[in-house]
Amino acid sequence: MPEELSIAVAPVAAPAVPVQRFPQHDEVMAIFTLADRLTMTSFVPRSFQGKPAEAAAAMLYGRELGIGPMQSLQGINVIEGKPTASPELMRALIRGAGHKLDITTGGTACTIRGTRGDTGETATASFTLDDAVQARLVTLKDGKPFSRSSKGNALPWETYTSDMLLARATSRIARMLFSDVISGVSYTPEEMQSVVPPPIEIPDGYETLATAKRRFLDETGDKASAIELWGKFTASHNVATDAKFVSIELLETFFKDNPGEADIVEAEIVEAQTTKAEPSVYDFPDDLIDDVFHVVSVSDELLQSVAGVTPNEKALDTVTEIPPTSSEAGAYLNKITKGQIAKIHTLVGKIGISDERYRKGLRERFGVESSKDLSQGQADEFIQLLSDWLNKIIAEGGE
Repeated sequence: MPEELSIAVAPVAAPAVPVQRFPQHDEVMAIFTLADRLTMTSFVPRSFQGKPAEAAAAMLYGRELGIGPMQSLQGINVIEGKPTASPELMRALIRGAGHKLDITTGGTACTIRGTRGDTGETATASFTLDDAVQARLVTLKDGKPFSRSSKGNALPWETYTSDMLLARATSRIARMLFSDVISGVSYTPEEMQSVVPPPIEIPDGYETLATAKRRFLDETGDKASAIELWGKFTASHNVATDAKFVSIELLETFFKDNPGEADIVEAEIVEAQTTKAEPSVYDFPDDLIDDVFHVVSVSDELLQSVAGVTPNEKALDTVTEIPPTSSEAGAYLNKITKGQIAKIHTLVGKIGISDERYRKGLRERFGVESSKDLSQGQADEFIQLLSDWLNKIIAEGGE
């Protein structure tokens, strides 16, 4: 039987002056200035580094909770668009508001008894190892907690079981008795991450049905033609209605043998222009080239809109100037290749991006509705973004 630890903390006086809900203009500007400076340092969590707008949002949220900027950046995360708070921050907020927590924790269970300092109301919340097993957060192997990533690394539920039980019990009592104190940050980051679906595991050489359908839309250029061509494909290759994946090789062969409406139009345009001289990158003034090819490789806005990425995730946000050389600049003049389109669709399918988010991301970052309208340079940017994001999901999600 593991030794139990009992903790009782006396209530402290509640703040005398409540925080004004809506900050003044000067205060907002000061917060954004501070966020701009702090996110350039390694003193903030990696999820906020280089992202001043998201850091400022966390500071503003923390302000409403009555905590300072640094505590906000350390304790508040946003997952799938919902703010979360660390269990340490939840307990600090509850005790700081004048309430009491009695904690009893061991290796297989944690129980917290809460008492409100204003009304005397009490409640008790527990979270046990059996609860964790039932929720599929951990399994038991030889009677001990066992939780591993796809790479075989031990996860916190295996190595820090007591801390994880305490965290779950903390959020339960916070929601149960102190919802006015936590003001919407009802879950810990670990709780929210446990309900975020992992990326779809797609066999090599295949892509999801949704991704394949999106490719048909890109190939044809309009929904009606895409539906017609898709029907022809499924009928000629006996694609089952409940199929989950489609062979990429099969798709490539079909598109080669059955060019879509967009390909036919494109071929006519190319044929009509064969007698015209192709513009050279050297025909453009240097200052114009500098303006055109000054590119933000990956923006937080694109990551947010395309992949559903939230401010707690580490994004690529470096600014890259592409020098006006003929080879690199030419990549932004040449049309995307079919190989790049296929790679984009495969990555989008593996991440599980909805079509709506996918289209919105293309519009907001590149001003196009379809990946077929991207240049080769833009496609390379998009592919790099999606590849990094998929790797990040796999690394941090343990899948």
